[in-house]
Order: sequence, then C-alpha cells, then structure tokens
Amino acid sequence: METKDLGKTKKIAGIVSIVLAIVLIAGIVVSVSTKAKLLKESITIELGSVSELTLEAEDFFETEKEVTFDVSGVDVSKVGTYEAYAHLSNRKYSIEVIVVDTTAPKANFKERCIFTNDIAAIEDFSAVLESVEEASEYTVKLIRFEKEEDLCEVNEKKMENLLAKLGEESEVAGSMEVPTTEGIYRSVLALEDAEGNVSYEEVYVILDTTGALIDEVEDLVFTVSSKSKLSEEPELDLEKYIANDNVDGYLTSDDLKIELVEKDSEKHEWITRVSYIDRAGNESVGEFLITVEVKAQATSNRGTGSASQSGTGYHPADTNRDGMVDGEEDSQYIDANEQACLNAGIGVVVPVNGGTAYMVVVHKSDVYSAVPILSNYLNSIGMTGNISSYSGNGTYEWAIADNLVPVSSILTPDDPGFWDY
Repeated sequence: METKDLGKTKKIAGIVSIVLAIVLIAGIVVSVSTKAKLLKESITIELGSVSELTLEAEDFFETEKEVTFDVSGVDVSKVGTYEAYAHLSNRKYSIEVIVVDTTAPKANFKERCIFTNDIAAIEDFSAVLESVEEASEYTVKLIRFEKEEDLCEVNEKKMENLLAKLGEESEVAGSMEVPTTEGIYRSVLALEDAEGNVSYEEVYVILDTTGALIDEVEDLVFTVSSKSKLSEEPELDLEKYIANDNVDGYLTSDDLKIELVEKDSEKHEWITRVSYIDRAGNESVGEFLITVEVKAQATSNRGTGSASQSGTGYHPADTNRDGMVDGEEDSQYIDANEQACLNAGIGVVVPVNGGTAYMVVVHKSDVYSAVPILSNYLNSIGMTGNISSYSGNGTYEWAIADNLVPVSSILTPDDPGFWDY
C-alpha cells in the first residue's frame, strides 16, 4: 500500500513541475512580447541646425508611458556618429545619432571689389566679406583670374559698372595662375568647408602696385614778428598738399595724413610729412622743409627830407620797439596819397635796412601781388635780389628782397613788359 502511495506522489509532483514550467515559459513569452520596440534606431542631424539635441518620445515609441533620454554623449557641434539612450519601464534603448555637414558656405558681401598690391599674399578677406554662414571650419581663396582691362581710376561710377557685369550668366574662364601684372581682373572666390562642400562667387580684383604721387611743395619760409615767436609751430596752408593716385584719383588734404614735426629747434626748421596709403595698401610719403625766420627790420626815416622827396611816402616804423615792423605798425603810416597808390595796384616800394633791402606793400584787394611788383621795381632800377620774406595781414601783403645785385637789362614802369607777370 505504501508503494502505491509513493508512486502516486511522484506522479503528482511531476505534473506540478510540468505546470510550473509551462507557467514560467508563458511568463517569459508574455514579457518578451510586451517589451516596447524602437520605431527607429538612428537619426541624422545637419551640422549647425540645432544648438542642443532634444529627442521626442513619440518619434521612437508607441506608448503613453514616460520616456526619458540621455544625450550627454552627443556633440552636435562636430561631425561624427554618437550614441544616445532612451529609458522606458526600467529598460534602456540605444539610439545612433549621426551629425553630418552637407551644406556649402554662404557668403554675405560688403562689396565685391578686392584692392590689393599682391594677390598671392591675400589672407584676410574681411574687407569684402560681411559674414559667412557656415557651421564648421572653412577657407576662402581666389582660384581663377581673367583680365578685363588695364588699371584705371576706380571711382564710384566705375565700380557700379564693374559690379553690373557680375550679374551676367557667363562664367570666369580665366587662368588658375595668380597674376602679377597690374590690371582689373574678374575672378572666382571659392569658399570650402572642412567636409569639402564648396561655393563659388564672382568678384573683381584690382591689382595695383603703384603708390600715389604726392605733389612736390617747395621749401617754405615763415616769418614772425619777433624772436620770441620763433619756436612757435607754423600754421600750415593745407591746400598746398595734394596727390594723385592711379586708382584712387585726385587727393586733397582731407584724404592725406599731414604731420608737422620739428627737425632742428636751433635752426627753427620743421618738416611737413605728407603720407597716403591707397586702397591696395601702397604707401607714399613726401617730406617738405619749413623754416621760421624773424621778419627783416625796416628803418624809419619818416619826416626826413629824403622821404618827402622820394614820392613813395611809405616809411614803416618800429613803434612797439620789439625789433620788428609788423602789419599793424605798417598801417599806421599809410596816408591818403599812399592809399590811392595801393588801391590803384601800383604798390608802395621803400628801401629798408639802409637801402640794403627793399620792401613792397600792396592792398589785398588789388589785382597785383607784392612779389612781382617788388621784382619789377628792382629790375627798373637795375637790381635784382632774393625774396627773403613774404607775409601779410587782413588788409595788406608785403614782401622784402635782399642780397641785391645789379643786372644789365633795365625795365621801367613805362615799358609794357614791366607789368607782364
């Protein structure tokens, strides 16, 4: 009897084991069948399209349960393949993230004319490029050159005419060789990023290797009324300084850089330094000497017999006893007859320094100027000399000639050539 019960017990245990196994297998099957599946296992992102990666649950799962993502291992600022993770119901899913760059750089221009004196040396294109739309590293270079014309002045109108041609459909078919001969070249600007995406833009390159020509200014002499003023900085007449450039055109003092530098304080010499850098980068410099001198002193013999007989009647005097005769002192001794001479344009000439020099005074409203009148007057008395000073005030201008020497040919005021200047 006991043997039968033992067999029955074993039989029941076997059945229970089979049932438990079936239940376990069924549980596993159900568990596997209920595990969520990824709708997609990878995504592709264009470089620069996002600043940070954000993933949405509905793009990867058909579930209403909460899904969280881990994108800490993804760098959207660099091309590459990365791995992100999704977490759902205590399960972890791997998602491949691919960052690509398929977009060529886009240039935004300030202007499309490049001025240079050496095309091969160009590294900075910021003068023509406002910005470049590109998410990765990029390079800019000129790759083709087609000469259209010789170098000429490129003013606003000329530039408009050049830029109008860039709208034409024809492509630059010039040489890849970098030119070294001056001229205006239609060229191709290539922008290439690190992934090999390239965009091409047409521009003009003005190759100019010649600097501006600064007009020569003769050495100038400034006269002052007293020794105490010798060290004062002379006031420049800026209109004297001009230049011409083969591309930039006519240049005035507003375009030029003008500096006054003391050269020799003991000799009262100054240097006017005039410089200009053209659009191509060529620099031109001119230096001109200025000497400051005390105006020669005039002798006063007003009221003497010789003065009343001279006919000129002009006798300046050093009324303020500073060793010089200035414009205000001069004007104190011009009477009605002398003024009539000045107004007639004849001028008033008087000997100074005991006759070793002569001075002429004319009214600024006259058609004649002091220097030629003085020169002709000296010639009329058989003399010539060096114009040692030239100055003026608001009403009159005057000049002094010294180092007088005789000349053989004499002109008189009656001779028409006397006034021919």
